[in-house]
Amino acid sequence: MKVMRNRLLAVIVLMACSCFAAMAQGRNSIVKYVTENNLYRSGNDVTVTNIDVEWPASLDGNGMPALQKVLCKELLGVSATTMENGWREFHASLGMRINHMPDSVVRHYVYVKLERLWQENGRYASFYLKRQEVGQDGVQKAELKKFITYDIANDKVLNLDDVFNEYVDENTRVAFEALLDQGAYCDAEDRQMIDLTTLPADFAVMGNVALINLGGPYDHDDFATVSLNNLYQLGLLKHGFVKWLEGKTKSKPKKKESVLAPANFDASLAGDSIVYNINAAPLFPGGQDSLIAFIKSNITYPAVDMALKHQGRVTLSFVVEADGSLSDVTVVEPLSPGLDREAVRVVRLMPKLRPGERNGVNVRTRMTLPIYFRLSNNS
Repeated sequence: MKVMRNRLLAVIVLMACSCFAAMAQGRNSIVKYVTENNLYRSGNDVTVTNIDVEWPASLDGNGMPALQKVLCKELLGVSATTMENGWREFHASLGMRINHMPDSVVRHYVYVKLERLWQENGRYASFYLKRQEVGQDGVQKAELKKFITYDIANDKVLNLDDVFNEYVDENTRVAFEALLDQGAYCDAEDRQMIDLTTLPADFAVMGNVALINLGGPYDHDDFATVSLNNLYQLGLLKHGFVKWLEGKTKSKPKKKESVLAPANFDASLAGDSIVYNINAAPLFPGGQDSLIAFIKSNITYPAVDMALKHQGRVTLSFVVEADGSLSDVTVVEPLSPGLDREAVRVVRLMPKLRPGERNGVNVRTRMTLPIYFRLSNNS
């Protein structure tokens, strides 16, 4: 996705006393941004992980067991209904974490990517899932590329039967394939190999558009965008789905559930615990003014969010390690997938901070940082 440097943008970073403070609990939506490049050994097998996920730990105060089950199964290959349990089981299945690649072992490679595409608060969220397993000889063992949309109110991942009418006449089918062809985003070589008659296989809802997966090679993100209104006019959408889109369906009554406090779940695999009762808080080199200048000089406004006039606050939580480096970056107040991702990117660019101290000793501390995105009136 292309981004543009914002010349008409005033990015406001609040540096009040609460800017660097122990994180408040009870946020409604929490998204974990986890990257991992590690080695794990089990017997004579070593697994190399390459992971980059934007994992929702909760949305609108909901632990989302149905979504977590799908994400854990499809991306991690484990059966779990929380990110914390899934993450723990996944690493346990790989063996012991090691720091160096031994000689004379069998190597395996696991690539995992999860990207947030769209979210309508209280209604649904859409994602793009990718997983690939490759053997030592470079032969691909397993592959997944999949769009999904999760119904937040009803704790359900939508499937094809929820959305598309199964039986359509030949003319309608031809018209649908024409829409796919017109909205396709893929190179000419891939297009020659894509069989439109097998579609849709999976999809994601993004506002008034459906994103249809076209398949293609794993490294190529081939898809088509189709107007939901055009699909409706062709009679391809089920009546129940149309009512759901219009917000006219009744949601299941929300259960009172005890949801994991996801922001406290440390995905960094660090052994030391996080200390909240500290004598001195972490500090950006040069102080708050330097932090403001750093963020302003590095922020880029995503083109899509600029076009959609998305603006407001993204609040991040992260761990400041005892050596001043940052880990476990989490969005605890999401705004939009694009702006959240940009805020995370900039935080990850930050140099080492002066770490928090307790009784004169550097300790791991969880901190929060709100970043405000503002567009000028003529942008």
